Amino acid sequence: MATTVEDFDSEVEAQLLEMPRRSKSWKKWAVGGSAAVLLCGAVGRFSYVKGVSAAVESSQQKFQVIAPRGRKFCANTKDNCFDQGCCNVEGFTCFETKPGMAQCMKACNPLKYSCKQPQAMVDNVLDEGIVLPDQSMFCFAVVAVDTGAPEPSHELELMNQQAEMGVGIFQCDTSGLYSDGQIALNNGRPFTQVFERDGDWKFAKRKETGAWVNTGIFSDVWRAIQVEQVYANHQWIVKADPDAVFIVSRLKKMLTEQYEVASGSYLVNCPYVDYGFFGNLEVISKTAFQTLLDNIDVCKADASIDWKVGIKKGKYGPMGEDLFAQACMDAHNVKRVTNFGLSQDGACEAKRDADQRKNKLWQPHCDSAYGASFHPFKKTAEWKTCYDQTMAAFPQPK
Repeated sequence: MATTVEDFDSEVEAQLLEMPRRSKSWKKWAVGGSAAVLLCGAVGRFSYVKGVSAAVESSQQKFQVIAPRGRKFCANTKDNCFDQGCCNVEGFTCFETKPGMAQCMKACNPLKYSCKQPQAMVDNVLDEGIVLPDQSMFCFAVVAVDTGAPEPSHELELMNQQAEMGVGIFQCDTSGLYSDGQIALNNGRPFTQVFERDGDWKFAKRKETGAWVNTGIFSDVWRAIQVEQVYANHQWIVKADPDAVFIVSRLKKMLTEQYEVASGSYLVNCPYVDYGFFGNLEVISKTAFQTLLDNIDVCKADASIDWKVGIKKGKYGPMGEDLFAQACMDAHNVKRVTNFGLSQDGACEAKRDADQRKNKLWQPHCDSAYGASFHPFKKTAEWKTCYDQTMAAFPQPK
């Protein structure tokens, strides 16, 4: 029998901390001290080049990027973060308060603190940057036939609409469709049917929706993707929820300004939470995705992850696939890169209007906000309205 647990639109939504007033544009800026830390593009990528003596090989300059490890390797908001150089809350930055001392803050007040980011502190989160040869993407979506929820699902209708329009994942270089059922699109394209291997598809439900916790089925989707090996021909792997309005050209533009690191990286899209890898649009480098695939079994058995209980001793219920994937990648040295402008997501409380932060039914403003994804729009008519609005407002990626 399934265990009933608390439901949140994303498994990490409930960890939200107090935040400042909503901003229309999510760009993360660093105040440079003795280290030259620069923002390069709206994607929220930080690059750092060590002075004019940076080595040059094969006509390419070596450079370093700020790429922190998972949150358990970073400092909390009350501790001295100088020796870690990073913070365990998304959207916080480690600033020097006085020599040898630093604190994680949303923003630093130079009238109160030095607000520098010295070389010795920044060195803790620097990694050698890699310029990828292209921004090719393997994008996929999952449609569950047996959701467990009493309310009907419109996900297949949404995927049919996107296929007919030639948008969403169907604009990616290659796309994949996966389901627990033997289904196909109206155009005849079949979904790859996956089968339960670990007996955990239906071990628990979400209290508010009645839907099965989705980590079990996603484990088998990831395994199917690994067998197919199509993803290996592309630099980025992207999972888009069927109810997300996904604008591929905008993501591709963002990725032109994105560096990679040797251990792989994923993009964090929700600020002021402990875990900000929200599932409406998951963007993972090929190296990072390979690490996830190689460690599915290890991470599911890892007592420190304990996905069936969840974080904070089960306070928010079992981990959904997005939180599990982040915890697994973090445990295996994949680096996280901030990109709060990636999506406009109603599940991310920080993205909601100031007077709507507790409204779980909130939907983003497609006619004025910018992003590569807008979520959630669970019926075809509202999905199409959002798509038309955002394309009218921003016909070209910026």
